[in-house]
Amino acid sequence: MLAILQEGQRQAEPLSTGGWIMMILSIGAVTALVIYCYKRILSHPEQKEPDLPGGLGP
Repeated sequence: MLAILQEGQRQAEPLSTGGWIMMILSIGAVTALVIYCYKRILSHPEQKEPDLPGGLGP
């Protein structure tokens, strides 16, 4: 148990440049997908109004 605690106290290695790029791209892609999905869900679809005889309708 003591070995596990001592191993957890090691200094964490800094993230490499490739790691930063991958993290930023993946977070950006997920954020863009969420924004796109929310926009599609919350926007009203265009509805075609039917042509009614005599000028009736909305």
